[in-house]
Amino acid sequence: MEEKIIEIIREISGKQSFKLDDNLINILGFNSKNVMQLIIRLENEFDISIDEEDLDIDNFNNVERIKGLITRYRN
Repeated sequence: MEEKIIEIIREISGKQSFKLDDNLINILGFNSKNVMQLIIRLENEFDISIDEEDLDIDNFNNVERIKGLITRYRN
């Protein structure tokens, strides 16, 4: 799961190198459009539907937070 998340972030950000705890907005320069692309890709890739209450930016701050969110939805 982690490798797929990293792959998606690389494709959206255009950056190949980053740490798992790097903030997507502050360090990778994600904007609202990038975050929406990320959410759509995650939903499609992991066959989940993220509820509105989970669309808080804190859930998408970094790879670790995203992994935790996806794990919740897959269990």
